Order: sequence, then structure tokens, then C-alpha cells
Amino acid sequence: MAKKYQPYIEHFLRMRELKGILKDRRDKNGSLNLDIPESKIILDNNGVAIDVKKYDYLESNEVIEQFMLTANETVAEKFYWLQAPFIYRVHETPDLEKVEELNKFLFNLGYKIRGVKKTTKKVYTQKAFRPSVRRSKGKRRGEGRIKFNIKNSKSSKI
Repeated sequence: MAKKYQPYIEHFLRMRELKGILKDRRDKNGSLNLDIPESKIILDNNGVAIDVKKYDYLESNEVIEQFMLTANETVAEKFYWLQAPFIYRVHETPDLEKVEELNKFLFNLGYKIRGVKKTTKKVYTQKAFRPSVRRSKGKRRGEGRIKFNIKNSKSSKI
């Protein structure tokens, strides 16, 4: 590591530790982390796309991501308790028909998303998707397709 960063190493290590704590807390609360690779678009001097490469997701990106999520949650909670007007994103319960279609696809790969029966219909929460994502991690067949299909079976609204 460059000498110019030497005075900050202790802070970086603390940030890494806090990132782990925040991520563990988020996992325990049912967070669904799809880890879908991102792309980096390479532009020429005129701003025209000339290439697309895989974006390297470093631990520093993960630190920033966890801190941003925590900041967003903190601000949203503050405005909630203030009963002040505020725009925020809500992840709705996944569409039942889309999840059933996804289950048909997953069945062929040896996975299943289990719902929770409430009254007369099943309800799928983020936690329901986690076992299939975890079991598929690192397997050549299925991981990317499962994550893509799960992402498409869920919706967000503002």
C-alpha cells in the first residue's frame, strides 16, 4: 500500500470490520444479495461506447455499499418517525404468478423457492429466495440464470 495511505490504515481496518457487522445484520434480517456482476462501459474521447468489460467489485466497493445502505435506512427511518413527506423505494412482495413460473424453471436445476401459506394463498418474502441463491453459488449451471430470474420475478415501486 502506498505510503500516503499509511495514516489511514487503522481507519480502513475499522471500516472493513464495520462492513462485516452491517452485512451480517442485514443477512440476519433477511436481505437478499444477488451479487449480479456489473459492467463497465468503455468510451472513446467522443463519448462513444467502444467496449464493455466486467466491473471489478472490490472490498472497498462493498464497504461503500454497506455504508450507503445504512445511511439510506437511517434517513428513511428518521423521516418515518417525523411523519414528514418523503419518497423512498419499497420492495413489494414478489408476484405469485412470476414466482410460480420461476419455480418451474428452478425445478429443472434442482432448486425450489418455498413460500409461506397465509390464509388461502402463498406469500414469498426475500428470505424464501435465499436458499436457492446460496445453493447455486459458484455452480457453473444455474447461478447467473437463477439470480437473473429472481431479480425479474420481484418488483420495486416508488
